[in-house]
Amino acid sequence: MKKTSLAFGCLATALLMSTSAFGQQAVSQPNGKIEFEGGGYLNPFAGQYAAGVSFAAPMGDQFGIQVDAAIHNRSNSVTTGGAIHLFTRDPESYLAGAAAGYVMTDAAKLFAVGPEVELYVDQLTLEAWAGWANVDYVSPFRTDASGYFALADIAYYATDNTRLSVGGGTILGTETINFTVEHSFVESALPFSLTGKLAWDEGFGTRATVGFKSYFGDEGKSLIDRHRQDDPRNLGLDMFIGTLPAESEPECTECDA
Repeated sequence: MKKTSLAFGCLATALLMSTSAFGQQAVSQPNGKIEFEGGGYLNPFAGQYAAGVSFAAPMGDQFGIQVDAAIHNRSNSVTTGGAIHLFTRDPESYLAGAAAGYVMTDAAKLFAVGPEVELYVDQLTLEAWAGWANVDYVSPFRTDASGYFALADIAYYATDNTRLSVGGGTILGTETINFTVEHSFVESALPFSLTGKLAWDEGFGTRATVGFKSYFGDEGKSLIDRHRQDDPRNLGLDMFIGTLPAESEPECTECDA
């Protein structure tokens, strides 16, 4: 209970701090996206897919809210997750707010909360989410852990509809690096993007995936405008970096703490 109260206290404090400079039109209109990626981990090979859905809505002109849900499967071991964002934004220069997210397996639950920031400079975007994280294990033979986390990406829009990004971070000591490309086809009746990702994390190693995103909202909006005027990224998907065990822990007195 004390941990939960602290987490929500941090969330509220970060949001209040973010409103020191009020943004304009934090979310242009109710909107969302569905995304899917599939591929595999290498050495040893393991099939992998992940899917997510996000919905964002304005709270007046100055604030926005978004809810994320996500699922990840690696070799038939399923992890679920989600996140909630509260933020203010000036679409010409920044997003500032706070977010809380979780992922869960049969063996453990991971919770993370902290400030969320995006900075916009011409065709460049810097995205960061950092703060406090806690993992609770089901097995009594493993020790729960708390500590810091930080995830950050820098993206370059080669065109208004083509995004290239590199990023990485750490969650409770598990490091991750990723390279991603996304191209949007805004001329279609239902706007969608194709994506590709090459990523590495200490939990499972290297993985390569291709994916698909379908956006809901203004059909004629470019990719860069969607990212700066509508829904932020799905943080539930960003937390699938191997921090949690892939399956239930054996109940034995010799398990590592």
